[in-house]
Amino acid sequence: SAMLLPWRRLRSLGTKVAVRIDCPAKAQFPGPLHIPHRFFERRALRRADVALTMGPRSSESVRPLARAVAEIPYGVSRPETPARRNGVTALAYTGQPRFKGLDRIARAWDAMGATRGTAVITVTGIEETAGRAYLRLHGISEPEGWEWAGTLPRDEYEARLVAANAFVSASRLEGHGIAQLEALAAGVPLVTTPSAGAYEAEPLAHELAPELTVGEDDPAELAGAITRAFSLSPDDRAAYARRAAVMVAPLARERVDPAMEAALSSLGLAAPPPTGAGTPTQTGG
Repeated sequence: SAMLLPWRRLRSLGTKVAVRIDCPAKAQFPGPLHIPHRFFERRALRRADVALTMGPRSSESVRPLARAVAEIPYGVSRPETPARRNGVTALAYTGQPRFKGLDRIARAWDAMGATRGTAVITVTGIEETAGRAYLRLHGISEPEGWEWAGTLPRDEYEARLVAANAFVSASRLEGHGIAQLEALAAGVPLVTTPSAGAYEAEPLAHELAPELTVGEDDPAELAGAITRAFSLSPDDRAAYARRAAVMVAPLARERVDPAMEAALSSLGLAAPPPTGAGTPTQTGG
């Protein structure tokens, strides 16, 4: 939509323009097919008064393309649902199976073999039929202890998240990586690989527990990291959760309004009144 804005008209009216972006098309859409996309995106970002990014890696990737950058975090919140664990479980989100590395996760889960015991991994974001078809296309048999959950209501997803012993990510591309940030906010150990894009959670996960971050495409390494996450003691998990909460605090929901106020101020604009604030009334004849 930013590519199609009437820029000259907006300039003639003195209208300020901000573009919200997570990660540039250069990272998300490589190859000759997307050359026009990348060209028009760069032009839109140069014309905008400010690009509103979503975190440090987002800003780093956008800054060379934009006139100015202001970070407005996504607004990660800690789930309020109490954890009710029933056995050993892992959670994964694979809504775009190639980008989210569904095949990598399946190979790693299979590589765990007997070491996973009765553990179950719940795969969300993709329906069972589509997920199985994707695995068959890549010559992968569905491993034991594998559960397809599809697209879940928010409260049910959060219940599964806080109950998980680990959140597993093996993405090839993350425009931002919201699910992984939510896992950290919930205090769930994040097992992850590096990813292209503005993947904000990966450096945090590596600082928290480098033994849970592994190379991009080695099923055995990823399997070992999942096993290590499952082996964390209650005290280690609690310490991980406390440190994770501190590290995601700059991206928390309560940081959004102050960041937006600062961005508006940089444009010479006043912040809007708080939601629900009354409007002034006129008196007199």
